Amino acid sequence: MTSGQKPQEFYRDQYGVHPVFPVSAIIQPDEIKDSHIDWGTGAGQVSAADLPIADAGGWTEQIETEAVIQEILGSNTESIKAGFNVSGGGTVSLSAASLFKWTARIIVISAGRGSHFGTSGYFDIDMPTSGTLTGVGGTSDQTWTANGCTLSAWLALYYILPIGSNYPSVDANFRIASYTSDLKVPSTWLLIAVRNAGGLAPAKVCNGMTLLAGESRVFGGQPAPSTVILSAGSPYSLVAYAYEQHIITATTNPYIINLPQASACVGYRARIVAANPATTGLVKIVPYSGDAIGSIGADVAVYLQNVDQSGFAYRFQFIDLIATVSGYWAVIAGQFCPDQSVDTDGQQYHLGKLHHMPQGNTTSRQVYSAAPPTAGNYSAAITGVGSLGVPAGAKALRLRADITLYAAAAGAAVLALCITDNNSNAPSYYTAHAQVRLVVKAVAAADLWSYASEIDVPLNASGQFYIYTLTATNVTVASCSTYWSVMGYYMGD
Repeated sequence: MTSGQKPQEFYRDQYGVHPVFPVSAIIQPDEIKDSHIDWGTGAGQVSAADLPIADAGGWTEQIETEAVIQEILGSNTESIKAGFNVSGGGTVSLSAASLFKWTARIIVISAGRGSHFGTSGYFDIDMPTSGTLTGVGGTSDQTWTANGCTLSAWLALYYILPIGSNYPSVDANFRIASYTSDLKVPSTWLLIAVRNAGGLAPAKVCNGMTLLAGESRVFGGQPAPSTVILSAGSPYSLVAYAYEQHIITATTNPYIINLPQASACVGYRARIVAANPATTGLVKIVPYSGDAIGSIGADVAVYLQNVDQSGFAYRFQFIDLIATVSGYWAVIAGQFCPDQSVDTDGQQYHLGKLHHMPQGNTTSRQVYSAAPPTAGNYSAAITGVGSLGVPAGAKALRLRADITLYAAAAGAAVLALCITDNNSNAPSYYTAHAQVRLVVKAVAAADLWSYASEIDVPLNASGQFYIYTLTATNVTVASCSTYWSVMGYYMGD
């Protein structure tokens, strides 16, 4: 108490009479030091839970220091670490219209467990297919659809981790953010994807992928490329010694890829995959001026196609390229269909490798035997797959044709048979149809001539082919015979 100050009153207890002084007489400014306070976490002691905070920035809803410490060291720390423990997503895509989509859960796992984080030890993040996506930071709300949300340049998609809750995804916890208005992003907001506007405008995804417009990737598949195709006619950039897979889903037909100069890419390798949903969609790959692709000459483009003229879907709708020497891109796998000027690109047949029938098996391989059709007519459809050792899905057959000709009279006799995959485009002597032809000079009527030859016969999508009689001059067609046996088949591999 201050020297000379008198008490205002007195009180009595079992110990005697005591003076009572005013508070100002007992505690003066700056008189209480930290040593006077009973610090601790026990009952009646002063701890961080008794200390208020100012929070001038408005970063927390807590009002005392202990709660803020728990928030920073608990859920905030776990939330920050969660950004490094993200995987999954199934097929992740960014369409040409900037629609961002994933088909399977994105998962945050092994980043903590408990009421301070997630009570199941993980969080699922599923893409909503309907409802509102709340816009923040200056961008408007969006509506989720089965095709995802719009991820335009400089937008970021966040998911607010439901701290203290179970694993199920919460549709209302997504936010689409821009940078044009003030925004505080709490530590519990997990970045799902962000779109850049520089260069080829890639989208960076939380699972480690990088996507450009028109591209999709399967999580766990081929390593994500650092640069891919933006749009038709864009330059195609590669990364040295990295085996990249670029999946082209754009519907532009043809979708044009301009390769970089091979001399600047020696050792670079890439796989280009045609995933255009249109069956007639083409991906055209154009070499740099003066460069060559595969065994063809310089400045000749190649293309990828989904189906050939027979209606078969290609088994290998991709091409693997590697720059081996200056000015040359080697084709090491997949389709190799050079551009040319006679036929429309996408109509040529790609048969693949010949699978020859084993000669140690004496099973009959005869697929058809009958007299040929009369001149200008087709046989019935002949099925060449599903039996005789030819699997369903074969694109073509290697057939041995055994033909016997009966002359109708003395003189020149001609029998020409063509094989085709359809009965609507009539073959001629000058078309690309497989053909067997006998030209003989008979001495008398009923003279007999035989001929055997092996030919490759494309099949239609049903695994069938037709025999067409192109010419039957001085021939008794009904007396002729044809025997067709399978020597091998092609699978488009």
